[in-house]
Amino acid sequence: MGRIVLFVVVLGGLAWLASSMLQRSASEASGGVPTRQLENARKAGERIEREQQERLDTIEEKTAQ
Repeated sequence: MGRIVLFVVVLGGLAWLASSMLQRSASEASGGVPTRQLENARKAGERIEREQQERLDTIEEKTAQ
């Protein structure tokens, strides 16, 4: 009888542990990666816009002379 109770308690503990680990990893994956990718895309967009503006300014200077 004691072995059955111990088995049920250990099995419940393992189920709780697996559930908590899955919830933690799912919440970390859902919030961190897309945010980081969005920040990288924003930085790349800003860099591209800045480079294009510099090129445009250079062309305007050459045509004004």
